[in-house]
Amino acid sequence: YGHLLDEFKHFLQDNLNNVDTETTYQLIMNHGRMDVMLYFAELNADYDRLITHHIQRREWTKALDVLAKTPDPELFYKHSPILMQHAPVGTTNAWINSSKVNPTMLDPRKLIPALVRYNVANNPPGHKANQAIRFLQHCIKNLKNLDPVLVN
Repeated sequence: YGHLLDEFKHFLQDNLNNVDTETTYQLIMNHGRMDVMLYFAELNADYDRLITHHIQRREWTKALDVLAKTPDPELFYKHSPILMQHAPVGTTNAWINSSKVNPTMLDPRKLIPALVRYNVANNPPGHKANQAIRFLQHCIKNLKNLDPVLVN
């Protein structure tokens, strides 16, 4: 059985541009193959589907790992509010790290909904720093963002 699964994954990889993506997802899911769906999503760089999957399963670290790979700022804006509630330090790290790679990728104003949902009580043990303040200080000090909305 493992051989057939490997063969199917090879088929997907070799024919990625020749198969209809949504139909392929449907076929995979109709057979209950979550592992293959995740593999296919990874092949397609379907970061939204991967992040959503991990969030639904409360796999915050895995969701953040995928978020860190995406070049799409809209996925940060979409998924950050829930991630900031459940994994505030990791979410803040993802924002800061992405801004180190590309300082203009994220618009800090568009992350305000996530900052509003943050509660310092959700920090993991040993992390007492307010992550909202930490991110805003990074924007001001390191990115030289003097937007009055962020400074005030």
